[in-house]
Amino acid sequence: MKFFGLNRFDSRNSAGTKRLNLFLFLRIFFFGLIFCFHSISCGRNRAQPAEFINQIFQNYQKENSFEPLGTKADSLFTKNLLKLIRRDQTSRPGEVGNLDFDPICGCQDYNISKIDITEKNVESSSGEVIAHFTNGGIEQSIEFEIQDEGIGWRIADIKSKAVPSIRQMLEKSSSGN
Repeated sequence: MKFFGLNRFDSRNSAGTKRLNLFLFLRIFFFGLIFCFHSISCGRNRAQPAEFINQIFQNYQKENSFEPLGTKADSLFTKNLLKLIRRDQTSRPGEVGNLDFDPICGCQDYNISKIDITEKNVESSSGEVIAHFTNGGIEQSIEFEIQDEGIGWRIADIKSKAVPSIRQMLEKSSSGN
């Protein structure tokens, strides 16, 4: 076959056919490996936004003293929000900062039950998730603004009736106003 210089792949040329088959096999195998590793690495901490918030709330039911501002904070909050939280915690040595409550449940003490999580305006890298739950017999709703920072979903802001925006409250307090 002499069509577009493909005569070396003529079926009568078994060495050329074997090389072509080996080349195609290696190429498919290589791209298959890349796809698998990409899928695995991207799948790590890739819960859906509602599932991410639900997993956080499950900690309140499993642990007697879940502390979202402790060692797990970097896996829960965006870098920017965590920076504001840490600044608030250290702004007045020996005193509690403006964030004197658990921002996720909007409480100091918790006995959380009846958790219902819904997504709102979720896109590929940002969105809002609303958590409806009962804490100590009182129904609450808290809205979480979330972002994908490349390593998974993180909380960028928290909004409730009591505090319309944790981020704005912390920005305001850090600027001295």
